[in-house]
Amino acid sequence: MNNLLNLDPTPHIRYFFLCDSLQEHDDRSIDVSGLLSDWLFTDLTEKMQPVKIDALMVIGIQTEDRFRSYNLRITAAERGKVEETILSSTIGFVDGVFTPIKCQRVDIGFSSPGTFWLNAYLDGDLLARYPLTVEYAQMSPS
Repeated sequence: MNNLLNLDPTPHIRYFFLCDSLQEHDDRSIDVSGLLSDWLFTDLTEKMQPVKIDALMVIGIQTEDRFRSYNLRITAAERGKVEETILSSTIGFVDGVFTPIKCQRVDIGFSSPGTFWLNAYLDGDLLARYPLTVEYAQMSPS
């Protein structure tokens, strides 16, 4: 029986999420505050007005090649519309250091309720999707 761990040599996304904030500890563990996947917006208007969400996007990759850089592109997609790039960066071996985790604040705009997808591409290949649900409720005046 072969007990060797066979790692996938191709890079892949280990995790991909949105949150309010992260706190890293000395032992390299992290606490995640406010994991985001659903938003409910309320207003007095009948129709939802365009809004922007400010969130911390966290993406981690797994790769055996610690001396390679990858082009990372994150897009927001809504059914029937063109994907909008919300982050374009480099991940992996950057400025002489292997950095497999990217944490960056992003603004994501929504103009209507629905299900949206954040798509993560490494070197042009779609490797992960993150769903977002946006709901709207009209408030009645007091």
